[in-house]
Amino acid sequence: MKKLLTAANLARCLAFVLGIVGFCMMFTNQLYVELLGTRGYLSFQDALFGTQGLIGSVKGATLSFVGYLLIAAAALGACISTLIPAKKDNKGAITFLSIVLALLFIAGGVFVILEANIYNSVNELKSMYHLAIGPILGAVFAFVAGLLTCGSLVLSTKPLVK
Repeated sequence: MKKLLTAANLARCLAFVLGIVGFCMMFTNQLYVELLGTRGYLSFQDALFGTQGLIGSVKGATLSFVGYLLIAAAALGACISTLIPAKKDNKGAITFLSIVLALLFIAGGVFVILEANIYNSVNELKSMYHLAIGPILGAVFAFVAGLLTCGSLVLSTKPLVK
């Protein structure tokens, strides 16, 4: 058990935690609109999947939902990658997995950041809706988790505790 307590694994564990927190930001308010000095928020169901109303249907930004799924998949991959022993013959697999996970985190964060633009364009609105704080934090957490996953490649793989 002590051999798994390395600086690289701690970075991957922190990436896992940040990825899960970033994924949980999906369940916060996604978009807001300001009309006549009043701010109204759009929930994640309406923003990501759209809604069917009395007036007509509104399309959602499903690419952002895919971004959240990428963040969750990368977080689970970061958790699993901590269980791979840091031996010489596993070095290539760990490097490949870390780079793929970092790319998944960053791609997911980009998809989440584009949510307001996608929502406005599919519903033919002119920059009416803006990102709320939840998706911004989720994307920032995903970007930091991606950097930590890549940074784990240069950190020590020697056990911290003897």
